[in-house]
Amino acid sequence: GSGEGLLTQLNANKDEPPAPTLFVENEVTKLTKVMNRDGSTLRPCVLSMFSGEDMGVTNKSERLRVKGGSYSASLLISCQYDTAGPLVSGVDDGLSERFLWVETIDPFSPVGSRRGDGPHLLKTVTFTHSDCPLHFTFPDGIRESVRRAHDMSRKMGRFTGTGGAHDTEIQARVASGFAALRSTTCVDHDDWERAGVILAYSNRVKRFIRAHVEAMSDEAEQDRFTKQVERRKKAIITALEKSNGQRWTTMRNGVNIRCRDAFDSAVEALRDEGRIRIGSDGSGRWGSLWLLSGNSLYAV
Repeated sequence: GSGEGLLTQLNANKDEPPAPTLFVENEVTKLTKVMNRDGSTLRPCVLSMFSGEDMGVTNKSERLRVKGGSYSASLLISCQYDTAGPLVSGVDDGLSERFLWVETIDPFSPVGSRRGDGPHLLKTVTFTHSDCPLHFTFPDGIRESVRRAHDMSRKMGRFTGTGGAHDTEIQARVASGFAALRSTTCVDHDDWERAGVILAYSNRVKRFIRAHVEAMSDEAEQDRFTKQVERRKKAIITALEKSNGQRWTTMRNGVNIRCRDAFDSAVEALRDEGRIRIGSDGSGRWGSLWLLSGNSLYAV
């Protein structure tokens, strides 16, 4: 779960080379949480491991080191579309390019029950009440429909029902609640259909909430970017006042990699406003930035 643990598994500080190692993480949120923790060494270790480079971290008691070229290791991560974001966005360090991305589907997988294989069993739904737990059962038709939906998701890479990995379990719990209201532990098709209607409504509300949150996030991100551009414009003017005719690449390389898009937008805005002139390096690319001091818009 950390850079130290990864190096220890690869026989850090030992003369004996490690056996070929496959690291497996089935919960991508756990991995990204550790990677994003302040002071975490896991992300740089994973980046170095891809190229077989030297890896080293220092903890409170010792320095762990694995010599480049002495190990053979890979990382397998399971994730859903909704949880893969931290791996493909954020810091532009090439992490996402170091993975081969595949869907866990099998187009040739059969659909429905096979010989010698009964219907896909739903997870047991149990209601606890005092000392008498209630165990709910489902008819074969419902279990078979769940099996088919499961098979289709494996075959086509999508859920054919209302669209979520946990929908079947939620529908089973709601249907069991309807059965309990009828004073029975035997879920029938009407219970299952009613639960499906409620689940479909729930998913519509969830989609609306997600769209609303994303819209608010996009608006907030645009506002942050606009403010960042304005700060970069002021910084560019200040820098050119001190030394006019600075190279664009030199100024840009001095900006944090996360802020370079804002820097580029600031340069274009200042040019369009007539406050700076952009010289060419002869190849059509930006060269030097010049402050147009005679312009009435000189001051920021």
